[in-house]
Amino acid sequence: MLNDDERKVVLAILEDDSDEKSAQLVKVLRSAASANRDLVFGYVGVKQWEEFVETFDISKSSQLPKLLVWDRNEEYELVDGSERIEEGDQSSQISQFLEGYRAGRTTKKKVTGPSFMGFLNSLVSWSSLYILIAVVALLVLMVYFAGQDDTPQPRRVHEE
Repeated sequence: MLNDDERKVVLAILEDDSDEKSAQLVKVLRSAASANRDLVFGYVGVKQWEEFVETFDISKSSQLPKLLVWDRNEEYELVDGSERIEEGDQSSQISQFLEGYRAGRTTKKKVTGPSFMGFLNSLVSWSSLYILIAVVALLVLMVYFAGQDDTPQPRRVHEE
């Protein structure tokens, strides 16, 4: 459904999308979404989606919540001076964020892909890696001992 949609995503990155503070911000985001139909609004919790959030150079130690505008491909934009939502009047802060975005007061950044080791870690956990190494070692031993035979092999003589 979103694949056909060309609108950019205003993404709120929260610490935990299930806590009470986040629920209040989600309500404010919903009202902002109904007033700004040219953008898609979404939120994600670092606790729930840590690997995804890291692609935006945000970790658990970052000051949250943060707002950014993502093109759903390789680029996202941070609005200068409005990337973090403070306690207080969140709806006016989101309005300032959107005004800054529309005025072009943004810093463009590229989504960072995972490193090769991060990719391997996402494919295989450490416990499954140990099991894989043990299976390979067992196969090597089986092939080695299968080649060792105690009985002498009869020699074939070619007669011409």
